[in-house]
Amino acid sequence: MQRHLSIDGKTLCGSKDADGKAEHVLSAFSAVLGQSVGHCLSRGKGFGIPDALRLLEKIDLEDMIVTSDAIFCKKSITYQIVDKGGDYVLPVKKNQKDLLEEIKTAFNEPAFLPQAMA
Repeated sequence: MQRHLSIDGKTLCGSKDADGKAEHVLSAFSAVLGQSVGHCLSRGKGFGIPDALRLLEKIDLEDMIVTSDAIFCKKSITYQIVDKGGDYVLPVKKNQKDLLEEIKTAFNEPAFLPQAMA
């Protein structure tokens, strides 16, 4: 059975909290089950990482592959996923310049030459 979990945050259209601000929710969606397996209220922009950590804490990640937007490509998120027995595939964008450069270097300068070239 494929064990894939996707994390994503959304602003709830038409919602307002006590201060009149739109409410946000962070969800973990399983394509295999066709449903959310966890969600939490999010405090919105600037709080996505701690909210995602709180959400991931509540979910069994054993043998799970977690995907998300690039905003969640942070050490604290990846450490939690691995510590709970899961793995991850996360995009890297220009907001993580050093990591992006390291990945480009890894693909431009392979550690092992293909057999035909050796």
